[in-house]
Amino acid sequence: FNYKIKFINNNIYILGNINNYIDDNLNLEAKNKGLARSDIVIFQFDLDFNEVNHNLLGGKLNESITDVEVCDQVIYIIGKKDQETGGDLGYGGLDSNSIFIAKLDDNLEFENYIVLDKKFNVENFFSYNSNLYLSTNTNLYSFSKKLIFLDNLKYPEIVKYSHLTEDSELIGLSQTKGYVYDINKMEVIDFFSYPDGFDFGEINFFEELDNSVLCEYDDYLVLLDIVKMKDSHISDIYTKDKEIIDVSTIFGKCTLIRKEEEYYFDPLVCGKYPFSYFMETRDGLEFSFTNTQLIPLETNVIENGVYPIGYNLRFTGKAYLNDEIVINNYPLNIVGNYKLVLLDNNNTEKVIKFSVSEYQRQICDFYQDYYQYEINKGEDLELNIVVENIEDDFVGLYVNEKLYDISSVKKEENLIAIKVNDFKNLGYHCFYVEKLIYKRNEVLYEDKIDKYFYVKVNPVLPIFELEIDEENSLIIGVEDADNCLRLIRLYLYNNNFEYYFDYPIHNNSIIINNVNIDQIYNFNMKIGYYTGSEIKYSEEIIAGKIHLKESELIFGNINLLNNYETI
Repeated sequence: FNYKIKFINNNIYILGNINNYIDDNLNLEAKNKGLARSDIVIFQFDLDFNEVNHNLLGGKLNESITDVEVCDQVIYIIGKKDQETGGDLGYGGLDSNSIFIAKLDDNLEFENYIVLDKKFNVENFFSYNSNLYLSTNTNLYSFSKKLIFLDNLKYPEIVKYSHLTEDSELIGLSQTKGYVYDINKMEVIDFFSYPDGFDFGEINFFEELDNSVLCEYDDYLVLLDIVKMKDSHISDIYTKDKEIIDVSTIFGKCTLIRKEEEYYFDPLVCGKYPFSYFMETRDGLEFSFTNTQLIPLETNVIENGVYPIGYNLRFTGKAYLNDEIVINNYPLNIVGNYKLVLLDNNNTEKVIKFSVSEYQRQICDFYQDYYQYEINKGEDLELNIVVENIEDDFVGLYVNEKLYDISSVKKEENLIAIKVNDFKNLGYHCFYVEKLIYKRNEVLYEDKIDKYFYVKVNPVLPIFELEIDEENSLIIGVEDADNCLRLIRLYLYNNNFEYYFDYPIHNNSIIINNVNIDQIYNFNMKIGYYTGSEIKYSEEIIAGKIHLKESELIFGNINLLNNYETI
């Protein structure tokens, strides 16, 4: 039979459903109580697995346990009952099969129970602050320990799965997006989007971890990192390097021993690849299950993005650039508009349009995770070098085959320094300090230094000026010395919803759509610019309130004049 195990006050409780009485004693007991079909069975054992008590509960038709929760050392059961069940859960007379919640006493009898005459799917049953919560596919209900109804929250969308985080926030996963609920206030406090191309209408969940869920979707495995989804508004797809240590299974907590992929696994080639989990229980039992993993279509350009000459195009899958096939790390050396078509192994297509401009400043294509210095473009860099004999007469340092004069000497720290200002490009720069030239007794000497230094150069921050013209249009004047403007971000929010809209900086309209209408929203607008390694945002350019009464609204227009000088 299907069962749940709970450990309370040095006792082990096994609660489950039974519909085939093989044991003669249990069969006789069921007949004497007038039970039939599917029933509820509960066993209580001590720590030596000696039976302390047991009980059969149900009626003449079908009763079953869906989940079990312990609240303040008391067991609560949630389950399904037939509309005319009779027996321990009343005589019915309901319109349809229903959900019940029952509280067990010390004799494993129902001390109290309630029947919910509603049609819904139970997604989660949990306790918090001595109250019980029932998450269905449509609502979140709260009850006291005495099973008295307290509150009810209707979900914005049908919930496919719900999960209580360590922060006591409830995550509800719907078909189009995920929502975050405050269970104390019984209200929506946040939401997040799913990865592109995912339709969660047909998803099957089968393993729950502490803060994430393994689920099966379209024949491949997806790892939903609940905390990451909430914090960064993006779901995490299982990859070759994803670490999963403990998984809850029917055998209890199991440890991942190893993962095995097919020999042809290649993270640069998108598609579905077979892999296997090899698990071990706490008792040493080994088992495995096999599934497929997804490498999604990805690229380092975005829709309507503008990139400099020489930018290297990276992607997964097969790529056609303006109808011609290209290889990975393809250099974009020609100014113009491009259409990128990505194809996976099943010929699923992803289309992105972008452009290469001669006015877009070249970004250094060197990626270095570790760097010693970070400066803004136009600033001088003071490069410090440790020397052994600080009393020498220093002449200069050879850096990148160029001799630099010594700018300062710090005797107490045994440091000498040079000033470097050769930063024509943004991004990461590498400096090779080859040797030190010094003079001793009027004789020139050189010491080999042989060290590398990495410098991250950020752009000069854009400066914005606002002006209202005669036609009441807002003119945003921008001084952008490094031509790093990328997008305009519009942020729309109120107590229940929030939306981000990113618009490329070229001829375009700011259109708001696919939002909940008949709402008053706060809004602000920021400018996004590229630093050579990431997108950063300016302070608020404008802010205000807006009442959306239509599902689509043209908020304004973006007109680009004189190469990023005016938006």
